[in-house]
Amino acid sequence: MFCHPSIEGLKQGAKMAFDLSQYELVEDRIRAFWEKYPNGRLLTDVKFHTRDNGAIVWTCHSLLFIDKEDTRPTTTGFAMEVEGSTNVNKYSAAENCETSSLGRCLANFLFAAKGKRASESEMKKVKRMTEEEKTPKVYEDAKPFFDALELSDTIDSLEVVRNKITANRAKLSPADLDALRNMYEARKVAIEATL
Repeated sequence: MFCHPSIEGLKQGAKMAFDLSQYELVEDRIRAFWEKYPNGRLLTDVKFHTRDNGAIVWTCHSLLFIDKEDTRPTTTGFAMEVEGSTNVNKYSAAENCETSSLGRCLANFLFAAKGKRASESEMKKVKRMTEEEKTPKVYEDAKPFFDALELSDTIDSLEVVRNKITANRAKLSPADLDALRNMYEARKVAIEATL
């Protein structure tokens, strides 16, 4: 994980406190690498796959060679991003993933301030994820019901979904049940308006 003093605070349930200005940009690490090793190589291999739930996951494996003739990398780095998981990842998940992977690869070769292995971009991701944890989310158990309500185009199909929600209410959070109830009412009004 990240080599940062505040990680202990997280384990103890403390509020995350870190100063993004104390972390380096990956761009600065890359520049430092080329200045010190102009005959080196940085290679990235970006790939994606689709999970069973439809989420697109980008992965990147980076390789650092201190000389372009080397056959084995000096260090490597790896990163993963889920497309659409953040505003940045809606449009730039592959690029974000590659940048993080390069930052980790360079940090593994000591192109990072002592004790600050994570790059600024990685710490921004941690900050975003921490903030997102404070925001209520739709549980995976509720997603199929939201999708089904959205696709319902008759009162009968809407009632079928409502009955399934009622049968599964023990698996759903109170917040999801409220949101589903509101969506059901809104869809019912919309469908009745077309009759």
